Amino acid sequence: MIGCAHMSRSFEEAKEVLKVFFIHHYDAYIVGGAVRDHLLGKPVNDIDIATSARPEQVQAMFKTTIPVGIKHGTVIVRYNHTNYEVTTFRKESGYDDFRRPAKVTFETSLLSDLKRRDFTINAMALTIDSDIIDPYNGRCDIEQAILQTVNDPYDRFREDPLRMMRGIRFISQLGFKMPPKQLDAIRDLAHLLKNISIERLLQEFSKLLAGKSLDQAMPVLVETSCHHYLPGLETKSHDLFTAGKFDFNRIKADWERWCALVIILDIPDDKAFCRSWKMSNKQASFVVTHSYGYHLMKGQRWTSERLYEWGLDSVLAINRLISVLSPEASTETNLEIEKMWRNLPIKDKKDLNVNGQDLMAWTKQKPGPWLAGALKLIEGLILNGQLKNERKDIKEWVMACLKPKIGF
Repeated sequence: MIGCAHMSRSFEEAKEVLKVFFIHHYDAYIVGGAVRDHLLGKPVNDIDIATSARPEQVQAMFKTTIPVGIKHGTVIVRYNHTNYEVTTFRKESGYDDFRRPAKVTFETSLLSDLKRRDFTINAMALTIDSDIIDPYNGRCDIEQAILQTVNDPYDRFREDPLRMMRGIRFISQLGFKMPPKQLDAIRDLAHLLKNISIERLLQEFSKLLAGKSLDQAMPVLVETSCHHYLPGLETKSHDLFTAGKFDFNRIKADWERWCALVIILDIPDDKAFCRSWKMSNKQASFVVTHSYGYHLMKGQRWTSERLYEWGLDSVLAINRLISVLSPEASTETNLEIEKMWRNLPIKDKKDLNVNGQDLMAWTKQKPGPWLAGALKLIEGLILNGQLKNERKDIKEWVMACLKPKIGF
């Protein structure tokens, strides 16, 4: 599982930042998720740096900085067009709001800083010479696919109860196992999740749904009773187990996965469910609309008119949902749908070679409900190959067929 022989380019670039600290006689290390992902052989995206330098000293060393969390010792350093989150070594105490420490004390020791971190796999540091500093055996835990907290799980989870959801999310993403003591702590402290903002829970649960080992994470979510403190999931134990059996990785995006969850859980009021999770209007609209589309089109073939009405992106999303949740009711592949889309004579109302003004001029009629109906009728005829999308052809049809039909 561990493959760290080759340093990625992002690490080599980050080492240039570390050099600046050492030139100014400060310690600095790459820490956290970047080290974990490096050892797992996964792509490394954002790189965090921990240092003995105080925030004001960090700002003095670099030309471009953003003071995102000076109070807690964090500064964004922009170096060679890349952002690095740089945090002063610190220890924390008194998590009064179950998220932020009431007191932060800046330290000069890396080991004190690593001690405050959540899981052992996130409590490692990489030196400028590519050595791994690993006081809590995170590397060994990665080798054994074990997820456990730094020191006592009860302390770590009480400090920030979201860590319980984060742990279950890591199970989903990494396929790791939690030792019994860790699971017992989550079970005993799950009620503290009610103190966590819905926005933070939404973020973690979205990542959980995207994990490749959802089948391992969902049972843990239910068996530790965490779902009792998540909106709309309190009575869905069996359905959550079922959800874990579906291949959510074949679904493309976060809101498609939420849509799949709503369908599997058979949520009676999907709008209220989305509101309870404090989704944005855009996100909620996507979930509600595409859940409806799934039920509408399950077992049905896509016609040119339906494809035009929904648009390619929505049709592909709905088709993915059908293929994952009801494969027996899938009628076309997405490749077949894309071919159908390419062959449509019009793909948008803007593609129509006439508009409402043309129809009113030709028929000498005032605006009214008839106009939208007439344009829709013309779109349908064009989509079904019964009328060419040419002004002269459409005008001939309007004069010969539309006027008598509507009674002008």
